[in-house]
Amino acid sequence: MQPQTDQSLAAQRILTLRCAAPRQLHVISGYLWITQSHDGCDHFLRAGETMLLHNERCVIEALSDSQFRWEAAGAVASAKVRQRKPHIGEPIRWQLRLTAHLAGLLQRPFSG
Repeated sequence: MQPQTDQSLAAQRILTLRCAAPRQLHVISGYLWITQSHDGCDHFLRAGETMLLHNERCVIEALSDSQFRWEAAGAVASAKVRQRKPHIGEPIRWQLRLTAHLAGLLQRPFSG
């Protein structure tokens, strides 16, 4: 059994994991955006929330300064696993980038 591992991730920093076995992720503080291979949903976790990382590749981005812990899934078999869907009304990152790009285009003077 692997011991618990705590890690900090500063806002806007990204961590890519390759997991050989499922891991339990518990957010201690902050706000994380999680994407897994072969998973059609992005997951947004806040402090106190937990998620099972079950795929071989996982990308974690800190939307604010965050601290989290992970451990082997077997070590937390009795823990309640909560997988979250994105909150209604939460913008997806590509929507934010597109909106910013379009706003920049609208502010440019037209030459023609």
